[in-house]
Amino acid sequence: MKSFWEQRLGDYFNVRFSPYYNRLSDLIGLTVSNTGIRQFQNQGNADAHGLETLLTGHYRDVEARLSHTYQQMSAGQTASNVPLHMVKLNLSAPIWRNVVFASVEVQHVSSRRTVKQATSSDYTIANLVLFSKHWLPGLELTGGLYNVFDEAYTDPASPPILPDVVSQDGRNLRIRLSYEF
Repeated sequence: MKSFWEQRLGDYFNVRFSPYYNRLSDLIGLTVSNTGIRQFQNQGNADAHGLETLLTGHYRDVEARLSHTYQQMSAGQTASNVPLHMVKLNLSAPIWRNVVFASVEVQHVSSRRTVKQATSSDYTIANLVLFSKHWLPGLELTGGLYNVFDEAYTDPASPPILPDVVSQDGRNLRIRLSYEF
């Protein structure tokens, strides 16, 4: 079940609140049989609830978004890889003729439980991206510097991966060219 309330705030801002509740059944999890064979089986149910909040703003060609998600999930024990808080801030503006845009994004993810019930630390990363819109018909080019400050962080692993956490990429450059026809 999900609902939302959206409100315009003056000429430049919108705010949206979206509470939700989900009942999940027949979750799939990894099990090991008596003979040592690993297999995925339906293992139980879970309840998830939370609140998603979004504030958007625009002035001329500049756009900004600030979102926050608060969530809780129960699945018999503390569910793995479920952050209590996620925050994202994005600012985007044209730098050449409404064809080339620059964007800065900051993301924060709170700590999460791992499958082995340890904790994966919270982290905050920043990304810088240049992208084209309508450069040539159907062609888009994107280039970005991700994890700008080279934050060392991990994400909880999923079975059957043996380490409890998986290190994520440090600073990296990505370029993408796409053509839509």
